[in-house]
Amino acid sequence: MITGIFTIRNGIKTGYAFVEAILSILPITDKFLISDGASKDGTFEALKKLKETFPEKIELFQMQDKTSKRWECIDKHINCLIDKVEKDWIFEIQGDEFYHEDTLFFMKDTMNLYKHYNAIRQPRWVTPWDINRPYTLYVTVRCVRKIDGLVSLQGGDYFTIENYSTPIKNVAFLNIPFYHFNSIFLKNAYFKAKRHSSFLATCDGSRHDITKNLKNVYDEMPDKNITTELSKNVPAIIKDMYKYNKYFVREELFDKEWLTKTTGLNYYFD
Repeated sequence: MITGIFTIRNGIKTGYAFVEAILSILPITDKFLISDGASKDGTFEALKKLKETFPEKIELFQMQDKTSKRWECIDKHINCLIDKVEKDWIFEIQGDEFYHEDTLFFMKDTMNLYKHYNAIRQPRWVTPWDINRPYTLYVTVRCVRKIDGLVSLQGGDYFTIENYSTPIKNVAFLNIPFYHFNSIFLKNAYFKAKRHSSFLATCDGSRHDITKNLKNVYDEMPDKNITTELSKNVPAIIKDMYKYNKYFVREELFDKEWLTKTTGLNYYFD
């Protein structure tokens, strides 16, 4: 059994493509649990419509966020959802992430085969706010087994057991990449950075600097003609969004040959 979990707050206002994030993994989940942080911008209404579309799969909850720094508020939501998962795999997706449809069912097959592992580490493609800087490849965990005492740290980027004290053991590496939406839709970056700096700021103040400097990047962002045809490598969910928005699409991130050449690793695509 695979249970998706997802948290969001004011995703419309802050430029998160949260519906697309959910839809990108929904086909391989048996259940999908969503926690909304008492959004006031129409996000919760959008989630209710999504639940109406998939009533047998989606469960929707709402819990008031408390003002806090760093990631404690997100961890609180994630941990409440973890407690509601019955068994087997937990598949977390965040409001600025998605999976390419060509890898999705391979992902499901692998999770079913990896019965002796407790978590799966994967590459996550990210770009900086500045479109002229290079890409960054992180490795992180989004898939973890329902283990007694399992909790989230750092807003879902780190999971532990035994009350935050013990790292998860028996973690596999799976070379199926997933994507940070800012890598594809950079105009959302400005609004997202504003939320990070005001609500999820780190102690060093770097998020504030990002927001201050990002305004010029946002104002000067090149628009791509919305009638331009995207390459066949770009997933359908991105093409659907591209029809209605003028975005600069980083098409090479979906090119298997480019990924392999850039990282030296072979990527799993159908």
